[in-house]
Amino acid sequence: CDASSVRGLGGSAGPDATQDGARARIELAAGTYAFTYKATRDYTLTYSIRTPIADLLANPAAKAVLAEALPAMFALADETGASGNAASLQETFTGPHAGFIQMRFGDIDLAAIEEKLRAVPVPVRTKEELSDREVRHVPAS
Repeated sequence: CDASSVRGLGGSAGPDATQDGARARIELAAGTYAFTYKATRDYTLTYSIRTPIADLLANPAAKAVLAEALPAMFALADETGASGNAASLQETFTGPHAGFIQMRFGDIDLAAIEEKLRAVPVPVRTKEELSDREVRHVPAS
């Protein structure tokens, strides 16, 4: 929002508007207003290598990406029941045990996995459909 482009509000003097860089602050009298703006970044939800593994495994399409890209690791997780791990792929492959994981499973192309995960649609869910862990991060309405 550009504070200098706000027109038609608050009479001839216009609203009390200030701008500091990309941030604008506009004080309006009580009433009903409609605002439109063009987002400066993409807010589309996507899966990535930073998404918790448990969330990836909960989505059949994301789970298929993991099964294809990481067959040995995926088989081990199924075998041991380790699907509840909250770590992300990025944490797993770059964290303190990365050397052991690379030795056990070989070189993993995280960029290729990232690209495939970003193509998987993230289902939009209501607050009631979220897990307890996810709800802690949703602001009260």
